[in-house]
Amino acid sequence: MSQTRSYESPAGSTSLSRSRSFESAQLFGVAAIVVALDQYTKHLVTANFLPGESRFVIPHLLKWTYEQNEHGAFGLFGSSPVLLILMALIVLLIFWYSFRDQARQSGRR
Repeated sequence: MSQTRSYESPAGSTSLSRSRSFESAQLFGVAAIVVALDQYTKHLVTANFLPGESRFVIPHLLKWTYEQNEHGAFGLFGSSPVLLILMALIVLLIFWYSFRDQARQSGRR
């Protein structure tokens, strides 16, 4: 967890130098940059590569290959969208249940 520090301002009030909203904004900013770079590289590949074509972007270090995934995450679940949707719903229910209990416990403090 990050640390929060307080300091005494000249007016005598105490404020936080690092707030949760600032940290959330930083996290959102990094996530937005990652998504933008991901979409940009996908656009580069689809515009300049043929399906199945590979090229070295950085010789002997980074090679991009144009692959089309027509299935679920990482090609899982084959061509069964019902199974993919069912698994996604199960994961969402587990997250909801976990966070519901944590929110209930944090409200007691």
